[in-house]
Amino acid sequence: QSTCDKIVYNADDKNVLSLVPYMNGIKIPFSMTAPVDGAYLSSGFICYKGLPIVDVNELELSGRELENALATTAVASSKGISAYTIASALSSYRRPRFRREKICEIEGVSVFDDSKATNVSATASAVESLDGKGIVILGGADKWEDFSPLFKFPDDKMIGVVTVGENAEKITATAKEYGYENCIVACDLESAVKEGFSMAVESGAKNLLFSPASKSFDSYRNFEERGKAFETVVKKLHDNAKK
Repeated sequence: QSTCDKIVYNADDKNVLSLVPYMNGIKIPFSMTAPVDGAYLSSGFICYKGLPIVDVNELELSGRELENALATTAVASSKGISAYTIASALSSYRRPRFRREKICEIEGVSVFDDSKATNVSATASAVESLDGKGIVILGGADKWEDFSPLFKFPDDKMIGVVTVGENAEKITATAKEYGYENCIVACDLESAVKEGFSMAVESGAKNLLFSPASKSFDSYRNFEERGKAFETVVKKLHDNAKK
């Protein structure tokens, strides 16, 4: 980059911060944790250089997902787009399919399809974005990933785990290493959904999140096919609950 170019970066990321001295462009940070000379959160608003842009309660995004809204605000504001236009775009945004998509509510438990989460980082973001306690269904193709970051959440987030797929036993073993006793290995996706829902009801969790943190290739052609299979099972459970 030249000194006339712009670089938008996450000021909360230590690895990114280590690169700041080597950045040639005009630096525009964003942060979830503190006011910066760019985009940040303050009093429940996304702000840009002291100007409130939009109330986060108006957004479909939440938790760590707000990093995306902050980055978007920083880019758009630096290009001269008005605060009104940015606020309108963010508040009207609706997430694509299979991205922590709420499918339904069954007996007070909100069910989310996050089949697009094919790695640990994506699942961590989804869990952090839940409103209240959740049971998480994990597992898929074994790509030798380190699952330990998933089991370092505070007690008010992921309170139970159901695993399924090629790496189910590996994920469960990692969970137990970190003190998770509320773990079940399921034989297939339908069993995983049933076990996860029962666990949610028994534990008082508000959410059941399907966020595999794994590729789908052990059983499905892609994450879309896996997400549709999950929704088919959930619909069956939902219909049976209404009888």
